[in-house]
Amino acid sequence: MCHLLHGQDEQRDFELVLEKLSIREAPAHQCSFFLFHFYQKHLSNQILNDCIYDQSCSEFSKLSFAGYGLFKGLFLTADRLTRCNRATFAETSPALIDLQGKVIDHWDDYK
Repeated sequence: MCHLLHGQDEQRDFELVLEKLSIREAPAHQCSFFLFHFYQKHLSNQILNDCIYDQSCSEFSKLSFAGYGLFKGLFLTADRLTRCNRATFAETSPALIDLQGKVIDHWDDYK
């Protein structure tokens, strides 16, 4: 499963998206982000920790929902989860792989 996000730049981007969309004020969004946070902190590290992506799948999903809303966020999450495997990594263009060997695929690339 995917690694936890530790970068301050990504966290800052996430906070900006939340403030821009006033997500902190919507109870349904607060609940969903609590569930993402709970998964990332308590469940993700108990599963395999060798994600092929630069931005973990759960972080990608959280930011997709925040940036694009329910429907596009759900579509992007489903698409990402179907591509989260080693077979996809083998077919990925070398131009999309960073220095740590992770695939670069960020939520805001799907505008």
